[in-house]
Amino acid sequence: FRHSISSPMPFSTMMMAGQPQQPHAVQQQQPQSPQQSLRHYRFVPCEASLQNDAPGWNESTASTNSRNSNNNNDQTPLPEGPICWKCRNHNNNSNNNILTTSTSQSLEHKTSNNNIQACGCKVCGGSGRLPVSRRQTTQRQATTMGEIKKARPNPPGFSPSGPPAVALMKKTTSSCNHSLDEWRRRIHSADAGQADYWVPPPPPPAPKKTSHDDDNPHDDDDDGDNDDNDHSSLTWLPRPGEQLVKLLGHWRILQRVGSHRWTTDDLVTAYVAVTQCVTSPPPQVEEGAADGVPRLGSGGCTGNSSSSSSSCCCTPVRYLDLGCGNGSVLQMVSWAILKQRQELQQQQQQEQQQQQPQQHSQQPSERSLSGVGVEARAEAVALARRSLAFNLGNSTSCPVQVRHADFRQFVQDNERQYDLITGTPPYFRVDFTTTTTTTTTSKNESSPQSASSTIGTDDNEQPPPPPPPTIVVQHAVIRQGGMPTAIQSAPARCEFRGGIEAYCHAAAQCLEPTVGRFVVCNSYIHHARSQRAAVEAGMEIIHTLLVEGCRGRGLLFVVYVMRLKPRDDDEEEAPETTTTESQLTVREVTGEWTPEYVEQVFGRMSIPGPV
Repeated sequence: FRHSISSPMPFSTMMMAGQPQQPHAVQQQQPQSPQQSLRHYRFVPCEASLQNDAPGWNESTASTNSRNSNNNNDQTPLPEGPICWKCRNHNNNSNNNILTTSTSQSLEHKTSNNNIQACGCKVCGGSGRLPVSRRQTTQRQATTMGEIKKARPNPPGFSPSGPPAVALMKKTTSSCNHSLDEWRRRIHSADAGQADYWVPPPPPPAPKKTSHDDDNPHDDDDDGDNDDNDHSSLTWLPRPGEQLVKLLGHWRILQRVGSHRWTTDDLVTAYVAVTQCVTSPPPQVEEGAADGVPRLGSGGCTGNSSSSSSSCCCTPVRYLDLGCGNGSVLQMVSWAILKQRQELQQQQQQEQQQQQPQQHSQQPSERSLSGVGVEARAEAVALARRSLAFNLGNSTSCPVQVRHADFRQFVQDNERQYDLITGTPPYFRVDFTTTTTTTTTSKNESSPQSASSTIGTDDNEQPPPPPPPTIVVQHAVIRQGGMPTAIQSAPARCEFRGGIEAYCHAAAQCLEPTVGRFVVCNSYIHHARSQRAAVEAGMEIIHTLLVEGCRGRGLLFVVYVMRLKPRDDDEEEAPETTTTESQLTVREVTGEWTPEYVEQVFGRMSIPGPV
């Protein structure tokens, strides 16, 4: 579970990183040079968002850290990681490049621990930075094989449901695909909970053929002896440092060892989002049952009549996941939508065959899902795409695509409206220091061009515009909790590219105005902040699911269901909004899952419960 403290300022007073022309930034009075200026931002500016997966998390020029792990005898210096959360590199802040208490007061946050002396911090050992997690170092990842993890044992009577994984469906007829069939057999064995399987690293690329090699007719022959290591067509096989783990149903997901992995709030968010897309209740569950979430038909259909189900079944659900990360929520929701559409199509075919037994029903040709995930971290994008290749195939006809972009910029360029939008914002606040480099040309420097312009050049010709300023994030200083020492976990848990306000603002720009729903989670401590974010984005909360991590220990996070507020001219006709509320407890005091969590969440998402 993710947790946080305190409540940041309203979004209206923050810097809108998607609008760089009006930054809410604090500029120092004395920049480093005439062409550079230091600024402090609440979020990573969109212009610098794709420069790195976690801009400012560590210094690109630093390669080692003077502090070694106290729990490991290896004296090899570790790569330098994030700024220490305790001293915030205060003793090494000679150039005032890092956001300190005096400048952070303008961002309505006061820093403690201002008087850390050199070598006085016990967390970082006085270096000012933390070492990178040893499980994430290049040396360790290079010596670690990929792994296919076995699934949990299935309880009696449980059988995975939903669409099958495409990678396990295709039949091979050529002997050169012996490797594919063997890996499928091992995955089926892992699904049955029999064993884990190690995946050797892919072989180095073969040398390029010369011209005389092309004439050899035996070069293309495959004897099949080394097929087990042929990974050229198996993009979904886990690589060194990766695991292919069970997600739900027959689907799996790729995750890195010691890095960001899908969590309970991802699962509960997907579960609530699924209830906003169902066109009929699940078996033996009545509409509006124990979970208390109002169920709506996909594409805006309400109710469960045969006519509404027929119209829904042929209409693709337009689905968007903001900041999809490794694609856990994106794939969970996509799996549920495809599962329900298949069930509806089978039901409609049975009804049509009963009414007209002489005629064969025709399968709807329209795609039942059109999903898009947006993520700024390049490594997460690659993992999500490879997971989709395992579950849905890697062809262009795949109903779910992942875009490598900052969602704040994506929604500005987007012209499409979505029926369902999900998001799992990070919880921890981070402040950023950037340098902006501008290229200026004085009048004297343009004299050679002026002299040459008198020959065969129009006198009215304007000089070329100066290049745009270059923004580089220098430092990221966490203000709540500790900065993760794994680079992929940092932006997933910390507000690098926006918090709940940015997610609500982005969803409001591309949500279908009448029936569209936005499902988002946030820490319970930020409950008031989430409510303000919805109001400022022009949205209203229609349902909240309060989640208690362990019974009797207080609420942990909240999942919100939002919609756009009616327009001014529709307020008289629109009914008054009623906000419903329900609560869910994940575990008992003994650590076991609660019966309602197993029945509602695991049962709906086809995840095996306890044996």
